[in-house]
Amino acid sequence: MLSFGVPYSEHSSFGELTAFCVSLDCARFIPTVNVGSQESRDMMQGWFDKWDRERERRRRAGLPRVVEARGDTYW
Repeated sequence: MLSFGVPYSEHSSFGELTAFCVSLDCARFIPTVNVGSQESRDMMQGWFDKWDRERERRRRAGLPRVVEARGDTYW
């Protein structure tokens, strides 16, 4: 199993982080920010679910696995 630490708030935009996460076939995400409340954790889970659906959509459409980062408003 591989683990990747991604320094979102310091070096990556949300769009770049999203492209990275959609490009990988991740079994699990472990957030380290915005986890102080159940509401925040639920919001993060919503993003993980959305990324899973996008990965599956791309797979079914035969699109490349690697996603290029787009503008912050794309996702």
